[in-house]
Amino acid sequence: MATRLIESGKARDLVVVQREELRARQAILQEYLEGLDVRSGATAPHAWLTLPEHWLHADFCKACLENGVALLPGSAFSLDPERAPNAVRINLSAAPTREQLARALEVIARLAHKGPDHPPRIGHDSQT
Repeated sequence: MATRLIESGKARDLVVVQREELRARQAILQEYLEGLDVRSGATAPHAWLTLPEHWLHADFCKACLENGVALLPGSAFSLDPERAPNAVRINLSAAPTREQLARALEVIARLAHKGPDHPPRIGHDSQT
């Protein structure tokens, strides 16, 4: 099946469609998270959000989850969780539609700007 897709050129077509979708999702990301420290690539399927000082990544992930948005903390991608950046990974491909992605990014932006309901615990970083 893979050989047929490659030989027919359909594999290339699928890659083009996927890149176009990721570019559109990256534009949505930039629109909603403007002013925040976001790192990603033009066709990357995910982005990294470095959190404002008033958030710890585990607390931010928990607050997002309580608002219907699942994120992974930077520690999930680190060999040494103690040295993980205070950041979260946003999977742009997880939302089935662009509209659902926009709603999730709206929650992320609102919470990032607002800050936690309770001040972060200095020196305490629980895992989610």
